[in-house]
Amino acid sequence: MESNITNVGEFFVVAIVGKITNHTSPDLKATIKYHTAENSKFLFDLTGVSSIDSTGLGCLVHCQRIIAGKNGVMRICCISDEVKIIFQVTGAYDIFEIYDSQEFALELGTKVAA
Repeated sequence: MESNITNVGEFFVVAIVGKITNHTSPDLKATIKYHTAENSKFLFDLTGVSSIDSTGLGCLVHCQRIIAGKNGVMRICCISDEVKIIFQVTGAYDIFEIYDSQEFALELGTKVAA
């Protein structure tokens, strides 16, 4: 897994490529913890995420808690069909703000229905 963070307006956009698993989650957690010192608004762009396991979902929840602890905002956008199934089965749509595109997420667009 690779993550690239760019600043778009008030948000840090975290573009993730690869798999979010028990092997890659620690790096993502550390990256988010480090960057919350600079900003508390994050958009996770999952366009490049091919799969996510239960540890990966736990990692996203952990990141959300870190960001919420800084009175921040965490949004997710652009999930693939494979990842969407995992989010639907686990109820992640009830936990996260999920959007179809970066544009909607950055502009407080309409939340995607599960």
